[in-house]
Amino acid sequence: RAVSLAGLAEARAQYHGTILSSEQNFRLTPKALRSQALCTRATVALLHGQTAAAEHDALKLTVLAPDTANTWLLLGAIYDENINTMNACDNNTEISSRQTKAANALARALAILQTDPVEPPPLWLYCRVANLCLELGDCTTASNVYIDACRRYRTSVTAWRGAGSLFLRLGQPLDAEFALEEANAIDKHDATIWALLALCNLRLYRDHGQDPVRIERAISVLEQALSLHLDHSDILCQLGLSFAELDRRALAIDLLSRANDLAHSHNEALRARLALARTHAAQNSLEDAARSFASVLALDPPSSLGIQTELDDILRRLGKHTLPE
Repeated sequence: RAVSLAGLAEARAQYHGTILSSEQNFRLTPKALRSQALCTRATVALLHGQTAAAEHDALKLTVLAPDTANTWLLLGAIYDENINTMNACDNNTEISSRQTKAANALARALAILQTDPVEPPPLWLYCRVANLCLELGDCTTASNVYIDACRRYRTSVTAWRGAGSLFLRLGQPLDAEFALEEANAIDKHDATIWALLALCNLRLYRDHGQDPVRIERAISVLEQALSLHLDHSDILCQLGLSFAELDRRALAIDLLSRANDLAHSHNEALRARLALARTHAAQNSLEDAARSFASVLALDPPSSLGIQTELDDILRRLGKHTLPE
């Protein structure tokens, strides 16, 4: 069967190649077959990393088959691939432009697929459109997309957890708490959900009346998250900073140390170490603070001016001129 399928794929590729071999052949081919041939060639180009060629064919598809979801899914995938291959040295305007194009293409595919009364669009598409919109600052669209995802996928942990995380980022802890409790009801073994619920309670304590019950709940659900081996560095860092604001510095230092140990990226490590250094300094653990500030300098020399000033202040308070052994 595999040999038969391979032969069929080769024959199909040759047929599409014939359609695309000349402008005359292309014009004389029925519209549906032209679209199929372009889609095949663009997909193959994308898989081989030839994004410029893939984009060229996909843009032709938007004229031939503008009402087909696959047209916009393919174009969105091409722009997404361009985003993935860009690095920090690339022009921010170009990155934003690609993000906008990817968001627009994928949102159009989502809108077309939403008209299907039987089968909803794939959940990954909801999540990707929402996250792109959030990166571009379109918080309203991001919220609406996640709300619709939760409506369509009522028993999906991914949908509810994504919505809860988004609402937390938007400063809407009550909405976040509702979404995360729905996620938690579906899966009580997800450490990230428990950790986000802890963060919710801390935000609600800060922003809605400073009810001490909220802190007790935060600590309780945090214990659940840690017992399930929470390994999300960024959330641990946020929790550590929140507890530091409440003068729960021992707990904050523990969480920030975990965040540093679990950091998967340069930015995560930098954020955790800097927060840890400042929390040590606030607790008057000066030698620990000095070591933590030095670790920040080792990780990110360009930031040395401000950090070195903080380190020098710590050393002055210690009555030393160099970092303690």
